[in-house]
Amino acid sequence: MKYCLLVFVCFVLSLDKSFAQSLKDSTRVRQYNAKSKAFLENRQFDSAQSLAEKGADLAQKIRFRRGELESMLTLHSIADLSKKVTQGLPYLIRAKALAEQLREQKPLSIIYSNIGYIHLQKGNYELAKANYLLALKVREAMNDRAGVGGIYNSIGNIHNSKSEYSEALEYYNKSLAIKREFDDKNGISIICNNLGNLYYSLNDFKKAEAAYEESIKLKRELKDFTGLGGALVNMASVQRRLGNSDKMISFLLEALNLLEDSKNDKYLTSLLNNIAVYYAEQNSFELSQYYYIRALHLRLKQEDVRGKVVTYLGISNLYIKRNMPDSATHFVNLAIEQTKISGLRKEERDAYRLMADVQYIKGDYKAALESYRRYSGIKDTLLDDERVKQLAFAQTQFESSQKERENELLRKENMLIEAEVARKRLQQEQMLLQADQERQKYIVLSAENKAKEVELENSELAKEAKVLENILLKQKQNAQTIEIEKSKKLVETQKQLTLAFVGFLGLTLGILFVIWRSRNNQKKANLALQQKNTEITQKTEEITRQKEEISLKTVLLQEKNENLTASINYAKRIQAAILPTFEVLTPFLADFTIFWKPRDIVSGDFYWFGEVREAGALPNQKNLLIAIIDCTGHGVPGAFMSMIANDLLNVIITEKLITEPAQILDGLDKEIRKVLRQDETHNQDGMDIGLVKVCPHEHKLVYAGAKISLLYDFDVSNNTAFEVLEANRSSIGGIKMPSDKDGYRQTELAYSDKSLVFYLATDGYPDQFGGPDQGKFKTKAFRQMLFKNRHLAMPKQHQIWDSTLVEWMQTSPKQTDDISVFGARISC
Repeated sequence: MKYCLLVFVCFVLSLDKSFAQSLKDSTRVRQYNAKSKAFLENRQFDSAQSLAEKGADLAQKIRFRRGELESMLTLHSIADLSKKVTQGLPYLIRAKALAEQLREQKPLSIIYSNIGYIHLQKGNYELAKANYLLALKVREAMNDRAGVGGIYNSIGNIHNSKSEYSEALEYYNKSLAIKREFDDKNGISIICNNLGNLYYSLNDFKKAEAAYEESIKLKRELKDFTGLGGALVNMASVQRRLGNSDKMISFLLEALNLLEDSKNDKYLTSLLNNIAVYYAEQNSFELSQYYYIRALHLRLKQEDVRGKVVTYLGISNLYIKRNMPDSATHFVNLAIEQTKISGLRKEERDAYRLMADVQYIKGDYKAALESYRRYSGIKDTLLDDERVKQLAFAQTQFESSQKERENELLRKENMLIEAEVARKRLQQEQMLLQADQERQKYIVLSAENKAKEVELENSELAKEAKVLENILLKQKQNAQTIEIEKSKKLVETQKQLTLAFVGFLGLTLGILFVIWRSRNNQKKANLALQQKNTEITQKTEEITRQKEEISLKTVLLQEKNENLTASINYAKRIQAAILPTFEVLTPFLADFTIFWKPRDIVSGDFYWFGEVREAGALPNQKNLLIAIIDCTGHGVPGAFMSMIANDLLNVIITEKLITEPAQILDGLDKEIRKVLRQDETHNQDGMDIGLVKVCPHEHKLVYAGAKISLLYDFDVSNNTAFEVLEANRSSIGGIKMPSDKDGYRQTELAYSDKSLVFYLATDGYPDQFGGPDQGKFKTKAFRQMLFKNRHLAMPKQHQIWDSTLVEWMQTSPKQTDDISVFGARISC
C-alpha cells in the first residue's frame, strides 16, 4: 500500500513539472510572436521572420496550436508587407488547418479571404472565387454583415477582372448596400472606385465619372491621400476619354503631388503610365519615354500582369510614333508573350494590331497581314462576347429596377398595414387606460372605508391598553420588593468568594512570572539567531539578483548583437542585389574580371556597368560604361554612401541619358553636394571614381576619373611600367582643388589595330598592412604586380591577386579597407 502511494505521488509531481514546463514554453511562443510583430512594425523583415519561425517551431513541438496559428499569420503578414505576397500562401494553408482544428471562425474567414486575394493576384480566378465563397459562408454563420459586405466586393473584383460585368455589378451593388447601411465611408469610397472601373470598361464614361466623383469626395473627407491619388488617376483617365484634356492634366498633377513620395507603387505606376500617354498624345516623345520607363521599372517589381502589358503596349506605340520599329517590336513581343500566358484577350488583340503596324513599317507585308488577321479574329470573338455581356448586363439592370419597383410597392403596403395596426393598438391602449382609471377610483374608495374601520378598532384597543397598564404597574412594585431581598443575600456571598479568589490569584501570578521570564530569555536567543539567518539570506538573495541581472544583460546584449548582425546581413543582400550582373559586359568584353572584397559585411566600394546608346546612333551601336567607386568610410556608413551613389548614377545615366564620362562626374558631384547639403552643413563626405566608356563601333575608349587613375598597355608591350591616364585630384563631393574648378576632364584612347589591357582600382589593395615589417603593400608594388601578370587571362590574374593578398596579410589578418579592382582586355 505504501509503495502504491509513493508511485502515485511521483506521478502527480511529474505531471505538475510537465505542466509547468509546457506553460513556460507557451509563454516563450507568445514572446517570439510579440517580438516578431514589433520588428514587423519597424519593417525589419529578416528579424521578424526569424522570430516568427522560432515561435512556429516551438509551438509545433509542444502542440500549442493557438500559438502556431498566430506565428503562421505573422509569417504571412511579413510576406505581404515585404511585397512577396505569393510566398505567404504556404503559411496561410497551414494556418487554415490550425483554425479549422481550433474552430476559430473569424481567423478562418480572414485566412480564406487572404488565400483568395493571392490567387486573384496570380490570375487563378476560379480558386480565388472558391476561397472567397468559403470566407463568405463563415461570415454569414457568424452573422457578420460588415464582413459579408467586404467579401461581396472582393468577389465583384474577380468578375470584373474576368470582364464578367453583369456579375461584377451584382456583387458590387450588394456590397455597396451593406456599406451604406453601416455608413462605412472608407468601404463606400472603395466600391465606388471599383464601380467606376467597371463602367470605364463598358465605355460608359459618364457613370464612371459619377462613381469616381463620390469616391474622391469621401477620400478627401477621410484624408486618405494614397487612395485619393489612385482615384484621381482613374478620374484623369475618364476625362481623357471624355475629351477634357485640361481636367485630365489637372487631376494628374494633383495625383503626382500626392503620390511622388508615397510607398504605394501600384497607384504611382498607373499615374506615371497616364502621364506618359498624355505626353505621347502631345508629341512630347522624350518626356513620354521618361515616364514610360519609370512606370515599367515599377511594373517589373509588381505581380500586376495586365499592368505590365499595358505599359509594354504604350512603349511600343511610342516607338512606332518615333519611327523606331526594332524597339517597338521588342516590347510588342513581350506584351504578346504575357497575354498568352495570362489569357488577356483584349490586350492580345491590341498587341497584334500594333505588331501589324510595326511589320508594315519594316516592309514585312506578309507578316503584317498575318498579324492583322489574328487581330481581326480576336476582335470578332471579343465583340460577340461583349454583345452577350452587354445583353446580360442590360437584363440584370432591368431585373434590378423591376425588383426595386416591386420592393417599393411592398414597402408602401407594409407601411399601410403597420399604420392600421398602430391605430388599433392605440384604441386598445385608450380602453385599457379608462379601465385603469375606474379601478383606481375603486381602490381609493375602499381605502377610505378601511381607514375608518381601523380608526374605530384603535379606539377600542386604547381602552383595553389602559386597564392592562394598571395591572402591570402593581406587578412591577411587588417584583421590586423581592429583588431588594435577593440583592442583600448576594452581597454576602460575593464577599466570601472575593477573599478566596485573591489568594488563588496571587499564587497563579507567581507561577506565571517564572514561566514568562524563562520564555522571554529563550525568545531573545531565538531573535538573535533569526537576525543572523536573515542577514545571511539577504546577502545570498543580493548575490543571486546580481547574477540574474548580469545574465539578463548578457542575453539582451547577445540579442541586440544578433539583431544588428541580421540587419547588416540583410543590408548586404540589398547591396549585392543592386550590383550589376556580368551579362552586361559579355557582348563587349571577351576577357575581364572584377576583384571585390569588402572589409566588413557591407562595403563602401562598389562597381557599376551599363549599356548606353548615343543620340542618333543606330540600335546596334551601343556603348559600355564601367565604373569603380570608393565611397567615404567602410561598413554601414560606406554602404549608405554606395546606395546613394548607385541611385544617382542610375538617374544621371539611365534617366537623364548623359553618357559622356566627364559630364557624368560633373553631374554626380553636383547631386552629391545637393543630397548631403554640403553648402549648408560643410559635410566633406564623397567618393573616388574611375569611369570608362568603351565604344566598340568606333574602336576607342573614353576615360574620366576622380582620384582613381586608368592603367593601360597596348599589345603587352616591352614597357617597364603601365601608361597612366591621371585622374582629377578632387573627389566627388567635399573640397575642390583649384586645378579642378572648371570641372572634370576626359581623355580618349584609340585601339583600332591593337589589343588594349586596362585596369581601374581603388586604394584598398595598396593600403593593406602585412609582410615582414607590418607595413602597407603600397601603390608601386600593386602596379608592378598587375604589370607583371598583364599577359595572362583575367580569371588567372584574379587568382594571383587573391593569393598574393592572402600571403601578404598572414602577419596581419585584419583587412583595413574595402578592395575593388577591375581588369579587362579589348580588341577590334
